[in-house]
Amino acid sequence: MLNFDPERYSYPSRRNVVYGRHGMACTSVPLGAQIGVDVMKAGGNAVDAAVAMAAAMPLLEPTGNGLGSDCFALVWIEKDKKLYGLNASGVAPMALSARQVRELGFEQMPKEGWIPTMVPGLRQAGPSSRTVSAQNPSASCLPPPFPTPGRAFPSR
Repeated sequence: MLNFDPERYSYPSRRNVVYGRHGMACTSVPLGAQIGVDVMKAGGNAVDAAVAMAAAMPLLEPTGNGLGSDCFALVWIEKDKKLYGLNASGVAPMALSARQVRELGFEQMPKEGWIPTMVPGLRQAGPSSRTVSAQNPSASCLPPPFPTPGRAFPSR
């Protein structure tokens, strides 16, 4: 177990230390975090909240998230006494192989263009994370009123 002293924070950071007794949600924009909190208040758990927040971020912070989004989460499942990490940051397209990249004249993956484009990870984040532990695996994580294009909402 980590030796943690809540009165002492020795890391140089401009961020505040925040504690949550019944749950916590974090994104780069406040409305994204609020969506996560709303999911948990409605009976969802941290897994449900992470997927809902990741789904909202392309609308809330379009310059920081691509279409389809990515999803990262660290979730402690108390009944398993285990920490799970989810990295749904997208993958290379299924049909793309290293051999094909070399045949196109590249010795390594190019940094620009269509070849290094990833398939968005959020689509798989829901099913992957829900197999770990979701309150309601068959229900949508998107809470009403979920921000949608054409409906005004604050942005950064």
